[in-house]
Formats: sequence, C-alpha cells, structure tokens
Amino acid sequence: MSRSEPKYRLHKASGRAFISVNGRRRYLGKHGSDQSLALYKVELIKMAVAKHPLFEAELNGRSSARPAGAIISINELLLEYWRFARVYYSPEASIGPGSANSVPEPKAALESRDAPPSQIGKEARKMWDAIELLKSHCGLWPVTRFTPSALEEIREVMIRRGLARTYINQQAARVRRIFKWGARRSIVPATIYHALQAVEGLKRGRCKARETEPVKPVADAWVAATLPNVPPVIRAMIELQRLTGMRSDNLTAMRACDIDRRGKVWIYEPPRHKTAHHGRRLMIPLGARAQAIIEPYLTPNLAACLFRPPVATDDANKKRRAQREATRGAPPKRPKGERYTTASYGRAVARAIVAANRARKLADPNADEIPHWHPHQLRHTLATEVRRRLGLEAASAMLGHARVDVTQLYAETSYSLAERVAMEMG
Repeated sequence: MSRSEPKYRLHKASGRAFISVNGRRRYLGKHGSDQSLALYKVELIKMAVAKHPLFEAELNGRSSARPAGAIISINELLLEYWRFARVYYSPEASIGPGSANSVPEPKAALESRDAPPSQIGKEARKMWDAIELLKSHCGLWPVTRFTPSALEEIREVMIRRGLARTYINQQAARVRRIFKWGARRSIVPATIYHALQAVEGLKRGRCKARETEPVKPVADAWVAATLPNVPPVIRAMIELQRLTGMRSDNLTAMRACDIDRRGKVWIYEPPRHKTAHHGRRLMIPLGARAQAIIEPYLTPNLAACLFRPPVATDDANKKRRAQREATRGAPPKRPKGERYTTASYGRAVARAIVAANRARKLADPNADEIPHWHPHQLRHTLATEVRRRLGLEAASAMLGHARVDVTQLYAETSYSLAERVAMEMG
C-alpha cells in the first residue's frame, strides 16, 4: 500500500470500518465483513483512477487537447460531459440561465455528497455517482469498447453493492444519457448509443436486484404519538406538511417572500421545485389552519427560511459544538441554524420515533411500537384522505401534479365503491 492510500480502519464505538480521505470519514459497513472489504477495494480503485492524467489536467485547470477525429477514452467523455452537466443540472438552472461560476468546479464536485444543497442539485449528485461508477469500472477504455454487455456489467456491480432495482435502472439511464450527449456532439459514434438502447431495464421478480416497498401513508395515530417528542419547530413542520402535502424540500426552503398573503387563502410558490425545469409553476394553497402554524415563524427578514434549528444558548452546548467541529477538521460549509434540510428534518423525526418508543415501553412493556415513518409519507396520507373525500382530481390538484395518473402513486385506492358492488352482486 502506498502512503497516499487510506488505511482500512475500525470505528470502535459503532464497529464499522472507515477510511479517511481529505480529513473526512467514509464508512464502509461492518468492520471485517466481505462487503466492507469490497467497498474498500472500490474506493482504492476510484482514487487511483482519479489520479489519471486526464482527470488531473481538469482538476488543475488545464485542458487536454486531442487530435481531430481521434477516438477518445471514456474518461475524456466524462470530463466533457461534466463541464456541461454541472451547469445544466445546477439549482440555478431551474430558475434562470445557469452560469459556470454559480456551481462548483469538478474538484469540489468530487466531494459533492458533502456540498451544500444550494451548490449541487439532486440530479447533479446522482449524475456524479454515475460518472464515478463509469470512471472506476472502465474509465481508461476507448468509448468504442463500451458495448451493451459493458452496461450490463456495470448493472451487476450495482446489484452486488445491494442497490435497489429502481435506482439501478435510473443510473443505467443516466449512463445512456452520457453517451447520447456524446453522440449528439459527434465525439461518440452514434452506433454506440443506439446499441446501448437495446439494454432493457431490470424487471421485478426477474433479477437479483433488491426490491423496495412502495411508500405508504402513515397513520395519523402514529404521527400524533411522535409529536410530543419533537422540538416545537419540527412539530410545526410535521403539522404543516400533513395539512398541505407539500414535499419536504419545499417545506424546508419556505420563505416569507415566497408566500402571497393578500387573500383569505395564502399561496406559497417555491421558486425552485421538482418540475421547474419544465416551465411549470407550483402554487401551494395555505388555509386558515396552515396560516396559524406559519404565523409564529414570520420574521422581518423575508428572505430567511421560516423553519430554522433552535440555536444553543447554553454554554455547555456551545462548548460541545465547538469540540465536535474541531474534531471534524474543516469548518462547516453551511452556517449552523440557517435552515433545516430534508435530511436533518428526516433525522429529527427518526430520533423522535425512537424516543417515543422508549417512553411507551417504560410506561407499558406490552405497548405496540411506533413503526418507523418518514416525512414524505405525510404527502401520501393527505393524498389518500383527499381522494377519499373529494376524488382523484382534487387530490391531483392539491399535490400539484400535472397528470392524474401520477397521483395514483400517492393516493391509496378507496375500495368503498368496490365493496358496495360486491354486496350488490354477491
């Protein structure tokens, strides 16, 4: 092992294996397990490939020239594509023209999982994962060598990593998108992209990939049992999401300047949302109950996010926070207390469920445990209720869906009509 390669280490408190890269830990799973050792080898390969001259030239701000008409390597294709994708998939691109200066350079993108959400969009993160996979598996190959069987090999790598079937299909589609982009710019033979289209997506029950359960609504009783164990700001977020059904990223990014409060029903219009790149507007109505939840969090700073983590005022908490930041190495990229993220919001709910179950067991050892639920299930709960009371079209309008068939995935079908038919028909 060279000095530049990170050591395979044990985190004694959790029993997990980890490596340290640029002062940051990457956990690999249970120490000594086959999975963690395999991931360790993958990390070493990724680091070795990242040092290839083609990538070093890009990271150091140099461009790699090539003769006209030359067959390029997959690494060169990935570099060309990332110059495009880092702008095209930036959050700014959904609300206005993107700029190369408004998103991180490729060097920062190597740590894109730790970058602030304002700098790297969700799709850009997933696209970078696909780029890293190609880079580690076949980055030095010429593009002409990437055949359908190579794409199938990459899928097998993802299956062995335990990734879900749906995610594997999405990543395979992103790989095809990279080669499609190259074919459109005449740096990849069009026959390569057309051949990759012959690889069909993995089918449920016909492959070894892990399956995921569809997202279900969460029972209001379980939500009510969780609420006493969350801070007031998280309680307000849960109650507001249950009333409106908005997505967690729209909830955590809510600002007073994006809310039209002139009518009896307020209208919240997020400037960035899931379908903004299609030119669609998302308008979320806020009724009287939702307004009552929001009003205590309105401040004179209209551009600030409404829901912010409580700031520690106690000296002991400040000291512990300073110690944690000192052990992490680099200072945090996002100031503490600025806003909740979808991840921190979900973690707060998960911690509250654990605390609630602990309290229930102390009170009654035979009490049922609160099943784990996450905030996005609140959207499904509202959709199911609205569909039952007002119909599918009303549920689609409330969720902001462009097509009613999309709402079918969120709203559980009510079988009351089918039950009446069964009673009539016997």
